[in-house]
Amino acid sequence: MTRISFLIWTTAACLVLPARGQETGSREARWGQDLDFFAEAVKRTHPDPFTKLSRTDFDQSIEQLKRQASQLQDYQILGAINNITARMGDSHTSMNPFATGQVLSYPLQLRWFSDGFYAVAGGGAAVPALGKKLVSIDGRSAAEVFDRIKTMFPFENQYWPLIRGAEYLSGAEILHNAGISQERSSAVFEFEGNLKIALRSTSVESFSFPRKARPRPPLYQQHQNLYYWFEYLTDAKVLYVKYNVCAEDPTLPASDFGRQIVEFMKGKPLDKVVIDLRNNSGGDSRVLARWIEPLEEAFRAGTLTPSGGAYAIISRQTFSSGMLAAMDLKQLGTVLVGEPLGGIPNGFGDVRIFNLPNAGWRFQVSTKTFRFPAYDNADTVKPDILVDFGIQDYAEQVDSYLEAVLKQ
Repeated sequence: MTRISFLIWTTAACLVLPARGQETGSREARWGQDLDFFAEAVKRTHPDPFTKLSRTDFDQSIEQLKRQASQLQDYQILGAINNITARMGDSHTSMNPFATGQVLSYPLQLRWFSDGFYAVAGGGAAVPALGKKLVSIDGRSAAEVFDRIKTMFPFENQYWPLIRGAEYLSGAEILHNAGISQERSSAVFEFEGNLKIALRSTSVESFSFPRKARPRPPLYQQHQNLYYWFEYLTDAKVLYVKYNVCAEDPTLPASDFGRQIVEFMKGKPLDKVVIDLRNNSGGDSRVLARWIEPLEEAFRAGTLTPSGGAYAIISRQTFSSGMLAAMDLKQLGTVLVGEPLGGIPNGFGDVRIFNLPNAGWRFQVSTKTFRFPAYDNADTVKPDILVDFGIQDYAEQVDSYLEAVLKQ
């Protein structure tokens, strides 16, 4: 294997602007200060902020929101800010409404499968919907709801909305902001089988789907709290490496992680190496080089030789530095398996984090432009082996991505 240059893409960068003193004045004045701060941060930080939304439209949107602030509630202002960032079209420049702590949510978690959004977790009144397909919200079809929700966050291809949209569909105030639900904190969700459930934003115990008497979760659902881990599948002779986040585990440095893999694998038969990036949505792209270097050295020395090749599992959730990891592994000759990615290769990134001085809400702004000639005009990174992952596979706890690799 050849050495490659790892570029830096740090969506988790923690460069926080020095705190400004708490401003005084009316609520309208404070919101005016916050919106001016937001606009200035975007203009000062972003390398090219007006590629899709013109400077004039951006400035006019900010000024209009300042004039309307006194008539709007905080969550409505948040929705308007999100609409502005959505029109900018840079998925790294955004304000996460759930991170602000200001958005009321329903006790429901949805996920997109090959034919629609399904309930995969929920509590209270939402429990009967688990495993069922969403049909409508407050009488509006799931397709119409999805189209409206996409105006509330930035994206650069058709795959990222399937991730972010699933999150936004559980936001009570987000749905109200988008003109979907009639009430701020209640809505009627309809699921297949003519199941209609009136949900309210509340905090209740959540239950996941599927619920089995003898749970056998697939590998990719295990150890989700760990940055990276590995397993050896003895029968298949497969080294499986799960890379969840591009970050250094403070208790297990990435270079030590790579050396532990090599040490464990000494003398073991090896057919394939599988690096699972499906849940990796970013961080610091330099981390991959640190743990993969010991593996490369072992490949060159002949002590770690997969006779069946190397594979990387990717999905629409593989984003930012996770996407760069997939691109780097592809350059090393790794076969990509799964879904097209949610990010765009030639775009913006390396974000800086800010806080609104009065509201305290966090938002992030891209600081760099990234260009990869091999991906000119590409809106995503596509897998070499495309795999369909449906609700039935999820319900039966079958990992169709890994199964596709094992069949090669």
